[in-house]
Amino acid sequence: MKTAYNILPSGLEDIVEIYNYIGAERPNAAEKFFREVFNTIDNLAALPEMGKHFLSKNPKLNDIRFFPIHSFPRFLVFYRIKNRKLQVIHIYHDARNINALFELNE
Repeated sequence: MKTAYNILPSGLEDIVEIYNYIGAERPNAAEKFFREVFNTIDNLAALPEMGKHFLSKNPKLNDIRFFPIHSFPRFLVFYRIKNRKLQVIHIYHDARNINALFELNE
């Protein structure tokens, strides 16, 4: 059974920012990225446990999981299950200092 999901404003901002960044030079790749983000989120909604736990010293982040976007594996969907709903928090590139980004945004 598929879990309902919502994308927080922070996650939507990330999607738009990445789409615009990729689209500035490769519009077709940006369109593919957009489709793959939502395909990945749909897959996570069907199997939310398939993401790995995000390791952090901050206990507020212990319930966060992440999973790579198909065809764009260096971009990761960060999410949690809250009230039986998949909650997409952020989309980050794996080269970024993700712990520091979460500290700034949480």
